[in-house]
Amino acid sequence: IADRDIHLWARGLAAGFQMDVNIQEPDVSPLAIQGPKSFDVAADLFGDWVRELKYFWSREIEFQGMPIILSRSGWSKQGGYELYLREGSYGDQLWETVMEAGKPYDIQPSTPSSIERVESGLLNYWEDVTEGTNPYEVGLGKFVDLEQETNFTGKEALKEIKEAGIRRKLVGLKIHSDPIYQQAEPWAVELSDTPVGNITSAVYSPDLDQNIAYALITIECSEEGTQLLVDIDGEKILTTVTKLPFIDNREIVWSGLMKE
Repeated sequence: IADRDIHLWARGLAAGFQMDVNIQEPDVSPLAIQGPKSFDVAADLFGDWVRELKYFWSREIEFQGMPIILSRSGWSKQGGYELYLREGSYGDQLWETVMEAGKPYDIQPSTPSSIERVESGLLNYWEDVTEGTNPYEVGLGKFVDLEQETNFTGKEALKEIKEAGIRRKLVGLKIHSDPIYQQAEPWAVELSDTPVGNITSAVYSPDLDQNIAYALITIECSEEGTQLLVDIDGEKILTTVTKLPFIDNREIVWSGLMKE
């Protein structure tokens, strides 16, 4: 659940619906192996079967006595794996084992990169996706199954939204200005001095030598190539709607998965 309030939200649902359930956070610690060489590191550790694991698929394994769920996922555009350790006391052992296996590949510790996640079209909860957005606005409608018999929170509301159509859409923007290094607040996006939405995430991409951003704007302004203005600290800067993702790294991911 990271640092969000989903645990409290689940407890609220349980209380509101008078469910007889026990809600608790499991003893699970995630460790990610990411990057073009992550496939080789993981294969050295666990075997070549990891190369054939489909994206977002996972497998329960026991590795050197450690209970792990290995998942083909991660918060980077380069692909890789996430190891969900199901017993926190093995944390040091797992870390040292992964770092030792990664030495031949010059493995280095790191944190998630905001630049990479924006480049590759990954959305961030509470920035690009909030309690005020819906899946159809942010490009996640294909993951919503409204035909299933099972009821779920928001099902009827989503049916109405899908039937009526969305009024705004999350798009990519190229901001034509000097490099941006920090976004302190959601910047307003305008068309002819009329507000049409806000930028949710913005970064400077060294690979593209371009400022790039996500913006939630009115559907009328969401067509690729539309030119808008963004208000950054009182300065109106030209920006252009573009397709997502900004960088498609499928070739890098596939080259890592398949050995020559």
